[in-house]
Amino acid sequence: MHPLALQKLWKKSHGVLPHLTQEGFEALAAANAELQDVEGLHYWGLVAKPLRYRGHNVLHCYNFGNMTIKYPWSAHLVNYGRTIPVEILRGGTIRVKERGPAQLDLYEKPFLVFGFSGDTAAAEMIEAGMVITDTHEPAQAREFVVAMADGSEAPSSDGVLFYYLMKRIPFRVEPADRWIPPGAPAGVPSFRMILQQPMLMEPGWPILMLEKDRWMWGIVVR
Repeated sequence: MHPLALQKLWKKSHGVLPHLTQEGFEALAAANAELQDVEGLHYWGLVAKPLRYRGHNVLHCYNFGNMTIKYPWSAHLVNYGRTIPVEILRGGTIRVKERGPAQLDLYEKPFLVFGFSGDTAAAEMIEAGMVITDTHEPAQAREFVVAMADGSEAPSSDGVLFYYLMKRIPFRVEPADRWIPPGAPAGVPSFRMILQQPMLMEPGWPILMLEKDRWMWGIVVR
């Protein structure tokens, strides 16, 4: 997830996130400081689900982004190898009472909605976990190098990525050289993650993974 999203969840949960210690959080933050591109992706948030509300198409969203918007807004919904253009017409709130099934729902609820217009066929392809951005073609990829910022052992077998603590994306593992942060005396274990479908992630993004019965956090380095 975007580092600002992790910081928001860490603060809101008072330092209680799944499988992440204070030391692990600090290691991710230090690695992110070396990796994050301050001119990187500008995005508003994450789609929880598309809805029909009072006859209108709306997107129920988590607000994790690093930008503000004005209506109308020509946005793009990105992930799963797709880029879907939509015209955001208005905004509002719909607060949910029930807790959703994802780990993310333990710490955050979707509450902001966007009324939108767009191609009917494309609208049917909108899924939970799509990033809402103003970038026309942000880079999606299937292969990433992930470092274990806390120095723990890298996974050696296939596993599952929990994208934004929300979507489960299976991945394969291939070996990679140890990642050496700039100025560091030694490197940390890393591996090559190969996803089943293209996803949007950038250097500096922390990610939660599961390998068999072992949970771990890593950070995307390229």
